Amino acid sequence: MNLCIPTTINTDYSIKADWRNNIELADKPGLRFRALKPYEWSQVFYQDWIDKLYSICKIPPMVCVIFDRDPEFVDLCYHRDIEPSRRQPQYYCFNILEDPTPDSELVWYHTDQIGQILEAPSVDTYEQFDVIPDTDIIFRSRLENRKLYLCNTSIVHNVKMGKRPRTCFSFKFRDTSNWKDAIDMYKHILVK
Repeated sequence: MNLCIPTTINTDYSIKADWRNNIELADKPGLRFRALKPYEWSQVFYQDWIDKLYSICKIPPMVCVIFDRDPEFVDLCYHRDIEPSRRQPQYYCFNILEDPTPDSELVWYHTDQIGQILEAPSVDTYEQFDVIPDTDIIFRSRLENRKLYLCNTSIVHNVKMGKRPRTCFSFKFRDTSNWKDAIDMYKHILVK
């Protein structure tokens, strides 16, 4: 099963060149992040592209989380996304990467571990897991620069970093649709 599907949506003129000057990111060692509410998106994205995103989304995104990781930030983020109000899996998001290094990957795993629910009110609710060996990888994907991807977030996943920083813009939805429903909902924009 494909857990990360590129879309046909053009994102060439989506991200403003000076976006880092427009917002402040929370800073942890190796990771800077920020959850932007829709009214803040124009600080990072061009309005025409925001309008386009709304036109393709069956359910409006509730937040865009920016994850700006350094190469040394590895093996710390085995997680799956949780819909906060019901504590159920959040099945999908749209991701765009800015200038990814060719050797970084988004990786999904099978695990029998029981994770720990963590709430980051300004960012997300997620279930975090201990390190999972590479032998338990079930799918991996190298995302291309500035392409919009539909990504599964209900299966445990992590980023394997390459040699350069990696910036991801992740549009999250408060939606109970499962992964198959999400694929059906967006099949008109998914690359076959």
